[in-house]
Amino acid sequence: MGPVANSSASVTAYSTKSAVLRLEHSFPSTSEPVAALVDVRLVLERLGADETRVGEWVNVLGYVAPMPADAKGKRTPNLRASQVPVQALLLWSAGSLNVQDYERRFVEREVQEDEGITEPEQP
Repeated sequence: MGPVANSSASVTAYSTKSAVLRLEHSFPSTSEPVAALVDVRLVLERLGADETRVGEWVNVLGYVAPMPADAKGKRTPNLRASQVPVQALLLWSAGSLNVQDYERRFVEREVQEDEGITEPEQP
């Protein structure tokens, strides 16, 4: 099992044949876009139309999956470097997400970390 993935991103495609959601969030705009190819077979029973609709923002809890294998069991390097296979364990709608606010807070947090500023602990 690979590293645990916990992310929020926008659905850009869904394959009903392979049960794979393609999620992307091109932020920051200066970085190379990365797509998560999320295998949703384990959560298919609880998956609704809202979570697979193109443009919908979803939260995913899962793990980075190994590279897919071909029919003979050999690892196939058919994924581009900008694509990451993810096995979803939980997936739910992000609801009404203010993307601009999310990105602004992300940048603010990076600046704070660069400056060594930490947020006070919550009681």
